[in-house]
Amino acid sequence: LVAFVGGQAIWGLRAVTTLGDELYEKHAIPLARLQAANTQLKEMARMTRNVVLDSVFRNPKSVVEWIAGFDHFRARFDHEFAEYNKAIGARQTPSEIAKAERMIEQLRNQQRRVIALAVGGHPAVANAELTDARALGAVVDKEFEAIFKRQFAAMKASSDQSTAVHQRTRSSIVV
Repeated sequence: LVAFVGGQAIWGLRAVTTLGDELYEKHAIPLARLQAANTQLKEMARMTRNVVLDSVFRNPKSVVEWIAGFDHFRARFDHEFAEYNKAIGARQTPSEIAKAERMIEQLRNQQRRVIALAVGGHPAVANAELTDARALGAVVDKEFEAIFKRQFAAMKASSDQSTAVHQRTRSSIVV
């Protein structure tokens, strides 16, 4: 009986540990990377807006700082999104990745155009373009949210599986 209970405990612990590792590596890390990438996109949008505002107020020193901030957050986004893609691996379809990348590139081009217009002395036109960039940013944000929700659901299913194994093991050991 002791051997049986001990064997059940070891099996259960091994299964729960494996599932816990899977939760961390396959779900938690990619979700954190995706969330970080999305945060960087929002910062890029804020930098773009601030370039327009300080162009209107003729504050060239701040404009230079906002552009540097945009470049910084763009580099951080590139890093986080690449790490997300690496962490998620084959569990995401190539068409999903390609769609997100197309939308992101379109948003970046629009933001660059807004910055160029603002720096080039056309802040009113830049502001009008900024409205379009914000609309596209909202679409990109919704795409990220949909990906996040799908992956969070997969993580929850994996967590539920781990909990069930733990409860079964606990029940068999206690009984």
